[in-house]
Amino acid sequence: MKIASPLCMVLAVIGAMPLYCLAQSSSDGGSQAGNATTSAASPISAPGLQLQMTGDIEVGLLHDSVSNSYGDWNGQFVRVVAPLGSDDTLNAELVNSREFHAHGTLLTVGETHIFTERIYAAVSAATSTEGFYLPTARLDAAVYEKWLPDFSLVTNIGVSGINSRDGHSDRALTFGAAYYFTSIPLVTEAGARINQSSPGDVNADSGFVAATYGIAGQHYFSVRYGFGKEAYQLIGANQALADFSSNDVLLSWRQWIASNQGFQLRLDHYTNPYYQRTGIEASWFHDF
Repeated sequence: MKIASPLCMVLAVIGAMPLYCLAQSSSDGGSQAGNATTSAASPISAPGLQLQMTGDIEVGLLHDSVSNSYGDWNGQFVRVVAPLGSDDTLNAELVNSREFHAHGTLLTVGETHIFTERIYAAVSAATSTEGFYLPTARLDAAVYEKWLPDFSLVTNIGVSGINSRDGHSDRALTFGAAYYFTSIPLVTEAGARINQSSPGDVNADSGFVAATYGIAGQHYFSVRYGFGKEAYQLIGANQALADFSSNDVLLSWRQWIASNQGFQLRLDHYTNPYYQRTGIEASWFHDF
């Protein structure tokens, strides 16, 4: 099963709005709610790429049109990012969703901690009620390091574990790098997930490339392309698609209309051999 992190490890990369927040597609296999991500206010200010612990609350709606009679998806979410002192930030997300003709609710809580000027880490845990398509438990953790004199290159390595309601599980290593241009407000990023699904010890690796352009307090535009293999994807309580490739494209626009509030729109398109899914996410955010 190829599933993106349910909680954007906000501060996971430094520069403009974290790319993983803006460019993460909810269509990375699995469920919409299982892949939802926290979108926080920009934690940094270029040049210099120094972390700034800011807060954000966001509420929104999700809708996906799904082909081949799999049923459309709908959802509502609340996302919160809150500073806890100078070195820690708390992240939380609650998503209520309906997918594959079933209902589920996902809760995710995480924290980002700054160790040094160059090194920080993020961890998140998730659980759910109902919803065969949602994990019963999920844990993600990653360490990030800034490189070059201006800290414009950020690399990360992490681990991920997912337990599903039907007994399937995923264990993965994640790798990534982001480069923050200092002459223009542009961030580029690439990442990979080396995933092993059980039972069967099936490899289901995936990757993505992304770019974000914009300035905090004004607007961000982002594009992301994800690709890879999925070992399985639950589409019913006792039904799953298995061993197939998929890809997705995500476009994001985050616009401030005042100094501390604005809206975000996301459009995504996901394709596998069995169905296609086209979705929209609309949200309102308030920075603090």
